[in-house]
Amino acid sequence: AMSRRAMLGLGAAALLVGNTKPAEAGFGSAGGMAISPPPVKKLSLDDLLQLGKDKRDQRTGSLFGNNLDNILNQIEKKQTQNQETLPEFNKLIEQLREDAMYAKLEEKVKQRNAELAAQKEIKRQLKARQELLDRLGKQPQWISYGAAFFASISSTLVMHPVDTLKVRLMGKQGQKDLE
Repeated sequence: AMSRRAMLGLGAAALLVGNTKPAEAGFGSAGGMAISPPPVKKLSLDDLLQLGKDKRDQRTGSLFGNNLDNILNQIEKKQTQNQETLPEFNKLIEQLREDAMYAKLEEKVKQRNAELAAQKEIKRQLKARQELLDRLGKQPQWISYGAAFFASISSTLVMHPVDTLKVRLMGKQGQKDLE
């Protein structure tokens, strides 16, 4: 017969192993890696293009699953549209070259080229992110659990003494204020 403690331990182990859920660990730096997707607002390609480079890099680092695939599809669609309209666009440029509208058109071309370059960079980043997520998805679960275990131990070992000192200093300051 098993002891009560052994039965409780076996039950807890079964619950931990059999009922795992994503952690929604979406905090930390954009370069940090969390396997489970954080709850984030859905973005479109236009939303990403309106962001500054640093913010865009941060947001592309947090894209997962359907949102990542959706933006990649939007980029592919826009690139196809751009390839289809390019001959017509070049013909229009030739017709307007001597017109006063040429300067305005040239500015639009520069803006469009900048947008295409930004799309290309986003696509490169998202493809790299997708490859990384695919590689992480192929890892055994015990690696994630082991990494989480060692991260929690190290953070506790480092921060507990610091927190203790902070509380003591605040307590001393509070006593001085009361006197």
